[in-house]
Amino acid sequence: MGRKLSPEFITDLKNGNLTPVLKRVRDDHTLDLQIRDNEIHIYYRGGKLVGIKRNNNTNSYKMDFDKNYLKDPSYFVNLPYDVSSMNDAQRWVNDFQFLKLEMDIHFSKNMKPEREFQQLVSRENSYSRVSNLTDYFIVDVEFEKTVNTISTKFDAMAIYWPSTSSARKFIESPSQKLAIIEVKYSDSALSGSSGIVEHMEKTVACLREPGDCEEIKITICEQFNQKRELGLVLFSKNGNKNAVPELSGRPIYILLLANHDPASKVLRNELNSDAFNQAYMALQQYADVKFATSSFMGYGLFEECMLDLDSFKSALGRQAGA
Repeated sequence: MGRKLSPEFITDLKNGNLTPVLKRVRDDHTLDLQIRDNEIHIYYRGGKLVGIKRNNNTNSYKMDFDKNYLKDPSYFVNLPYDVSSMNDAQRWVNDFQFLKLEMDIHFSKNMKPEREFQQLVSRENSYSRVSNLTDYFIVDVEFEKTVNTISTKFDAMAIYWPSTSSARKFIESPSQKLAIIEVKYSDSALSGSSGIVEHMEKTVACLREPGDCEEIKITICEQFNQKRELGLVLFSKNGNKNAVPELSGRPIYILLLANHDPASKVLRNELNSDAFNQAYMALQQYADVKFATSSFMGYGLFEECMLDLDSFKSALGRQAGA
């Protein structure tokens, strides 16, 4: 059915067996609910706290937790793997704090800073105090797509929806676009395998066929509207009832480079390499490539802080004192 939830799944989250789970996610902003193929993953600090998948032809669900996070895996004998009632779901929710503590201890020894940073960006631009002020809503993380045997995983998928009152009220023509975000945490992630160039090349493979690009747009639009229905997108005090029927125009490809060391030459060397220039020129045919910079120390994605390549290189030179 694609990367979305069935109407029955939505109903069970809103007022059925999974109601305790949705309520906890709404009440706990350290948790991030993401939609999969008739399945949800709830993330904590970038790691999957629980996965919930609907059992075929029933209104019961399979819930799981990665036991590698646990000091004592036998703990799970007390939790129901098959959830068929609100009481079953509530038993899991009651143990979320314990499971989060186990993950805290695990991450203190097995750090995953990029995934944790990614979740913070998702929160700030979807359900935080400033989410209605930014120009991008994060819709999905760890989005996977395979085209002609080339498989890639996008760190985050977003909808560009300018925060001006006219754009949000549709006084002007609808201006929502697909935004693909690639997160790189520290200079060690910029080059080589899974570096900037490789991800740009894989993105080209996903976008160069119009049908594949449109399929991604449709999926992200459907996910966004389902999240809104579940109350997982925070708009202004009075909300926003305007639908997002489609995403139009060229996608935006955003490189979000976190904690670059100004004294390092790795980023400058990468941006000046032949491999980067070739990948950049190829990607520019299918998407508008931008570099995210922060608005003072925040995680909000504002259009004013999105730079093109030349402007980003200039800023990089000034930062390094060049």
